[in-house]
Amino acid sequence: MQSKPEKDQQADIDYQRHPELMDSRHLNNFYTICAGGYHRDPMMGAVEGISATMRTTLQDKFNRRMHLPLAEIVKPDPGEYSPLRLSQNGQEFFDAIDAATEEAGIPLEAIRLFNETLTRWNDMISELQRGSPVRSALEKERGEVFRILNVLLVSVYKKLREKGYSHGDLWR
Repeated sequence: MQSKPEKDQQADIDYQRHPELMDSRHLNNFYTICAGGYHRDPMMGAVEGISATMRTTLQDKFNRRMHLPLAEIVKPDPGEYSPLRLSQNGQEFFDAIDAATEEAGIPLEAIRLFNETLTRWNDMISELQRGSPVRSALEKERGEVFRILNVLLVSVYKKLREKGYSHGDLWR
């Protein structure tokens, strides 16, 4: 079985050899770093009643990621990150994703709405009993929204790869 870094390295090699084979199945969690994605908001997904200390810790960690170059955060082991991503702070990275989205002709608001819809449905689904007809219907609809979102995001992913980002930069 391949380790996670080996899989990421294989994804890079495959993309570099055959970018035309790239499709929405290879995006993993790319949508979470796009407009409206939960990696852009430190409190998204935080449980109700989270302590003030934990909230402050999450906010501090997020602020650090937004303002320091990634190389300063992940040292001494930069892992599978590209030199481009290592040189950027979180805000610069998110700005590059937004610019690539617009270059691909996709309105940021559309991606934000897809992500917000997925988040709302995930919240509703988690409250419903497993196997209930309503939960099953919502899970099916969520899957379709997710599929459409990923189809839209393939062109954004490709633009970012062309700019020098690695698969490891983008799959989170």
